[in-house]
Amino acid sequence: MLRDELASAIEARRAGRIGEAERIGGELAAKLPGEPAIHRFLGEIALLRQDAGTAARRYQSAADLAPGDPVVRREAGIAWRAAGDVPRAIGHFRAAIALAPADPENHDRLFGCLVASGDTDAALACVREWYNAAPSADAANNFGRLLLDREEPGAARAWLEQALQFDPGHRDAAGNLADALHAAGDLAAALAAYERLLKLDPKASAAHVNMGVIHLEARRWTEAGTCFERALEIDPRDAEANANMGLLHLKRGRLAEAEAACRRAIADKPESLPGWINLASVELALGRLLAA
Repeated sequence: MLRDELASAIEARRAGRIGEAERIGGELAAKLPGEPAIHRFLGEIALLRQDAGTAARRYQSAADLAPGDPVVRREAGIAWRAAGDVPRAIGHFRAAIALAPADPENHDRLFGCLVASGDTDAALACVREWYNAAPSADAANNFGRLLLDREEPGAARAWLEQALQFDPGHRDAAGNLADALHAAGDLAAALAAYERLLKLDPKASAAHVNMGVIHLEARRWTEAGTCFERALEIDPRDAEANANMGLLHLKRGRLAEAEAACRRAIADKPESLPGWINLASVELALGRLLAA
């Protein structure tokens, strides 16, 4: 009977009849309060209603009833994170890992939660444990990205290269490796890495922008301009590309074009720090001190 009624509730949810699904689920919960599957179902319905608090409490009830189920513990963690209770979410993700250490999703969820909380030391420990339990491109990439964010590009490079050995087509690892090489000052290798990224993802406008920055720093004006133009062909509202195009024009003495590019960057992204800084430099070059 439980199976039939729960099946009816699931079918109602699939058909978009959320109210009916919730009603059936509520009736089942009243009849069988000790059944974790019903609480999981009602938690899912609450998430569909964007009621994270109710969803978290429902999934918590399921976890209390089935503490040894790693999937239930992970679901409870996801719900509590959505509800804004990060410590409780972390506790559930750690429990899920203890129950199923080879499941990469458990590690990934905990890693994301720790990064979002700003605890990078714990995040590093988490991703190392993840890699040791289930080596993968995703684990190595996350390790490398975190090291890069901590301004350790040399150490990041090794992990990102490892990620690409696991999966040569890993788009994020390719982009992160290019960024690590750029940050480490290995500009020739960085340019080659950005080219590799573009083969994997021709729409990666940021790769063109970063290549343009490298050329700009080397005073290769034509190459820099080509890169920024390609980025803007992909995304005409790329504020970073426009801000750098403004800087390029400024360095070449094309002040009207520089001002226009900087203003486009700011129009598309009002918080664009490079856009504002470069515009201020243009205003100074034009002799408009108060505007600068």
